[in-house]
Amino acid sequence: MVGRITTTVLLLVLACLLPWWVAVIGTLAALFYFKAYYEAVFIGLVFDAMYGSYVLFPALPYVLTLATLGIVYVATTVRARMIMY
Repeated sequence: MVGRITTTVLLLVLACLLPWWVAVIGTLAALFYFKAYYEAVFIGLVFDAMYGSYVLFPALPYVLTLATLGIVYVATTVRARMIMY
């Protein structure tokens, strides 16, 4: 439990201080490391608040959050079907 909280705080700090792609790679790694890492959706909301593009998608302001929901679903499905987990 402490590891999940520490990882979430670290990813939030990464999202605020480093380029977006560093936090995305870290979030993907956490999705495969932790079982059912739904905290990634909260990190997606932080990405939308900081990097959200209202110019490209004015009708859908939470594109990164929806993409994160899809990635969480795919990652949990793939993780459940992998032999080594």
